[in-house]
Amino acid sequence: MSEYNRNVSSDSKAQTVPGTPMQQMWHILNFHEERLKQLSQQLYMQKSTNTNKKSGAQHLAEYNSLLQQVVDLKARVSTLETEKEKSKFPSNVTLSIEEEN
Repeated sequence: MSEYNRNVSSDSKAQTVPGTPMQQMWHILNFHEERLKQLSQQLYMQKSTNTNKKSGAQHLAEYNSLLQQVVDLKARVSTLETEKEKSKFPSNVTLSIEEEN
């Protein structure tokens, strides 16, 4: 089974990503981008050696799936950044001034 498509076995340990939620999302995004690069390189090598065991359609489906995951992660990171910016500056601020006589 290929490196980018292996199943996680029950004896493997889950990896925790340190940092804030936004840092975690960036870490995951970078991880998937690296996987896409590796997939692209592997597809190129298989195409050039012409020893594919999988069809081009299967590779394309896997590539598109990974690409969609990256797009979704980028949207999620953007949403988290927007939420973080909004939390810095409250949208409802009131000012009360009373005059002493």
